[in-house]
Amino acid sequence: MDTDTDEDRREYRVVVNHEEQYSIWLADREMPPGWTAVGPTAVKKDCLARITELWTDMRPLSLRRAMAADTAAEPDEPASESPAWDPRFEAALRHVVPALAGQAPVTADLDLAAAGLSSVGIGRLMMRLEREYGVEFDFDLLNFRIFRTPSTLWAAIAPSFSGQDVAK
Repeated sequence: MDTDTDEDRREYRVVVNHEEQYSIWLADREMPPGWTAVGPTAVKKDCLARITELWTDMRPLSLRRAMAADTAAEPDEPASESPAWDPRFEAALRHVVPALAGQAPVTADLDLAAAGLSSVGIGRLMMRLEREYGVEFDFDLLNFRIFRTPSTLWAAIAPSFSGQDVAK
């Protein structure tokens, strides 16, 4: 049976690991070490649909906890009436951050992770900003502390533009 083209009628289990990452496992096989069954057995498409319901945040649990600790450990920033960044920076944020795709306001203290910025999104945003400003950022900038809010990100990258007219 070609399971890529024919409907797979075998029984599977939804399984989860200690990082709250989900997968499926054939029901007639011994459970893999470090994984726990979640719910009853079902056909593949039903198990995949269940994973879609359960796994709403793709970040591993340890990363979510580290991000929460970073946010709790840092003092809140005052909200800014008029952000100090230029329109290209805001356009790049809107292109990559799902919650900003429309006309939602980009405030200095916006929680970018809560707005949908993922680890993949961080990489995409850095590449877009590098192209836009014609600079190459230090690899050390790729962390969730710097990408916590638009204000923390702008403060970290703006020094790279010294001598450039960034108000285009």
